[in-house]
Amino acid sequence: RAVEGGVGYVKNAGNYGAAMFPTAEARKRGYDQVLWTDSVEHKYVQECGTMNIFFIIGNNAYTPDLKSGVILGGVTRDSVITLLEDEGIAVKERQISIDEIVHAYKTGKLKEVFGTGTAATISMIKELNYRDEILSFNTTEWTISPKIKKVMDDIRTGKTVDKHGWLMKV
Repeated sequence: RAVEGGVGYVKNAGNYGAAMFPTAEARKRGYDQVLWTDSVEHKYVQECGTMNIFFIIGNNAYTPDLKSGVILGGVTRDSVITLLEDEGIAVKERQISIDEIVHAYKTGKLKEVFGTGTAATISMIKELNYRDEILSFNTTEWTISPKIKKVMDDIRTGKTVDKHGWLMKV
């Protein structure tokens, strides 16, 4: 999808054009999106489709950092980080390997997986497939991502006070 030295950090059609064929292949297998990994080692998680990705492991939230320049940062990502921290959840921005995700799942530490983006705000991920290993999640039991989504929606619609100064009257 994107490589270091390229333009993965900006909203650019070229970043997404290359995703069309792999996404079509994933859909043939019953999946909606592709969880992208780095272009060199194919080891470190980057984005899910066109969304930023978050993993709740133990009591922390993990999301890939933006240092490599291949991940699009954004307002929704930043807002989710802020709201997670408001809830007392430490957010770790760093490289995170798919093997680490699989291990957290197998040991029962992976609690939630969700994507964030402008259109979706938050999309809970029900299933991941990595090398034919299926990681399934019961999203009806999740508490963190649904709460963050509700808080964001309530701020946006004026049901909750915007203590961060995100809203602007136009």
